Amino acid sequence: MESIVPELIHDPETARRIARVLLKHIRPRDKEEAREILKGRLGVYVAGKDSLDQEIDLYFN
Repeated sequence: MESIVPELIHDPETARRIARVLLKHIRPRDKEEAREILKGRLGVYVAGKDSLDQEIDLYFN
């Protein structure tokens, strides 16, 4: 059975939702820590990293 995760995360809105949940649970201290965590966990699956950066900005503002 083939995994559908890579196809799902190519959608920017799905990537943002996953990033939002991770940020709420992990509670990083600053933007740099948040960026390291998200790109380390989701970076390989996300086509465009802009959605992760946007979610980080929303989380800290």
